[in-house]
Order: sequence, then C-alpha cells, then structure tokens
Amino acid sequence: MIRETEGTRLKLIIQQLKLPISASTLYWHFLMRGVESPRPVALPRIKTMVMRRGTGVLTRFSPHEDMLIQRLSKQGLGPAQIGRQLVPPRRHNSVKGRLATLARHQERALETEEAA
Repeated sequence: MIRETEGTRLKLIIQQLKLPISASTLYWHFLMRGVESPRPVALPRIKTMVMRRGTGVLTRFSPHEDMLIQRLSKQGLGPAQIGRQLVPPRRHNSVKGRLATLARHQERALETEEAA
C-alpha cells in the first residue's frame, strides 16, 4: 500500500513520467507555476530561525522580511535586487521561492474566507 503523502505523490509522478529529477525539484517547479496539491498538508511550524540542512545553514524568513519582500516586489524590484536589500542578503532563488510561497498562503486564505 502506498501512503498518501506529498513526497510519495511527487515520486509517483516522477516514476510514471520517467522524469530524471528529484521530488524536491518537481516540487520547486510546481511551486513556481502555482500548482497546488488537492489536499495540502499543514506542516508543523518550526520555531527555530536557524537550522542545518546537510552541510549548509538555513535561516527562516522572518515576518519582517516577508513584509519587506512583498513591498519591494510591489515596487517592481526583481528577486536579485530584493535579496541584496535584505539583512543578511538572500539569494535570488530564495526570494523567488518565498514570493511564490507567500502568494500560495494568500490564495489559501482567500479560498478559506470564500468557503466560510
């Protein structure tokens, strides 16, 4: 039996289409195109701002950074320009992914309001 999890569905898509990519790569492409799972899973909130992944260190986006990213994007700045203005600076792909994630959160909130 296959457990219905986000990663499993992505892996099944990769296998069925014989794609030479990882599940995380497919997830990134879906995120960039606004593709949403029919049943999004709410992940637990991580309380720590800094964490390790492999040999690298990741810093979560703060609410202040989220506000700044959205404001700068509305002013017409691109992800690379926005990333250079953040402290500490962020890579353009991080900003691009965060903008897509914030847009997804806003869309979900609108759908929840409309359903109520």
